[in-house]
Amino acid sequence: MASLLRNNAMQEDTHEHFALQWYGKEQAKTEAFSDCKHQIIFEAEKSLWAEQNEHILLEADNLVGLKLLHANYEGRIKLIYIDPPYNTGEEQLYGYSDKFVGKKELGNNSKKQSYALSQAAWLSMMYPRMLRARDLMTKNGVLAVSIDNREVFQLKLMLDEIFGHENFIGELIWVNRTSPNDTKLNFATTHEYVLFYAKHKQNVRFEGLDKDLSQYKNPDNDPKGPWMADNPSAASGTTSYRFPIKNPYTGEDRFPPKGRFWAFSPQRVAEWTESGKMKFHNQAGKGFLLKKYLHELKSSQKALDSVLVGILTAEGTRELKSLYEEGAPFKYPKPTALVKLLIQQLCGPEDWVLDFFAGSGSTAQAVLDYNSEAKSHVKFICVQSAEPYNAQNKAYAAQFQTVADLTRDRITRVCERINAETGSQLGFKYWTAAAIKVSNEK
Repeated sequence: MASLLRNNAMQEDTHEHFALQWYGKEQAKTEAFSDCKHQIIFEAEKSLWAEQNEHILLEADNLVGLKLLHANYEGRIKLIYIDPPYNTGEEQLYGYSDKFVGKKELGNNSKKQSYALSQAAWLSMMYPRMLRARDLMTKNGVLAVSIDNREVFQLKLMLDEIFGHENFIGELIWVNRTSPNDTKLNFATTHEYVLFYAKHKQNVRFEGLDKDLSQYKNPDNDPKGPWMADNPSAASGTTSYRFPIKNPYTGEDRFPPKGRFWAFSPQRVAEWTESGKMKFHNQAGKGFLLKKYLHELKSSQKALDSVLVGILTAEGTRELKSLYEEGAPFKYPKPTALVKLLIQQLCGPEDWVLDFFAGSGSTAQAVLDYNSEAKSHVKFICVQSAEPYNAQNKAYAAQFQTVADLTRDRITRVCERINAETGSQLGFKYWTAAAIKVSNEK
């Protein structure tokens, strides 16, 4: 099978002690670094306010596009977000032939052959693109890849090899649906993943999320400002931290709950009683409040949780429907809220974001809307091939000949909406990749 490690992997690559191997890997690596036989052509008629904007939509096979971008964008991309094919079995074999997998080695099991061919083709499609993408990233750049449980493990092994396991940041478990997508086994898969890899992990830091400060109030007009009740006990400690605290109003002694300890030393009691941080009740049987002041917070930010809830795939479809009255002309577009979260966490106001599986253009819209909301100037580069448009929604069959047509149309509509709202001249440059003609003249 394509995803299995060969027994002779260490013999073939003596410098690698562990690597994902599949039939066709060496050919895929060769393709990654083969000469690019294309050039970029600027399409003025397909652009929108091109002179005023740096945003780019490149119509090209994405491997060709990555090679073309290398000349001017090597080391300049802060965030790469991609939503590649998930290898569901519905997609084609991505242009790779059966010769990547030897049928003799697979035997006569047709299901085994089909699975191995699909695995090898998917890996051979992804591998060269990941190799070239890494070169475009800044020293503090991050790659974020959406994927589901079909290929998440193979993808991680591949990215460990390309980026180094030490540059694996983590995985975001994205709870993206509320209803089951497969009831045959009575087991509901309600999540996908986003894998994060850094070019150099030591240079990366997420922005973090705003803490919920709504519980901080000041009902007693404390001059130190808003506060909330804090737990005065801790789960661990020594016997010296199980001392009695006397209520100055009732004379009652209060001990920490059984099995717990006070979270502060005895010396703090008198200090905090005098300052008002420790607030005693004047009724018998009641303990005390320990105030946690807002001004005592070291940061108003908290870390981004590895489990993401509150953003559903269905939101992406609703966003497209808001732009296209006849219905969403693309299946399962990513919600822009997901991409905006990544931009907010990882990008500065002038950074570049790259998506070379642009599809319907969710990443481009996320950048445009994020800039409008955050008064920022993040720039996008989206790459989409002229893949024939084959949407089930026939209302758009005549309008879009290729997926790139849809990508361009959606970005144009978003720009025009924002321009109408703000009076700006938001737009993008449209490039195409054209094969370089080789002259036969001597």
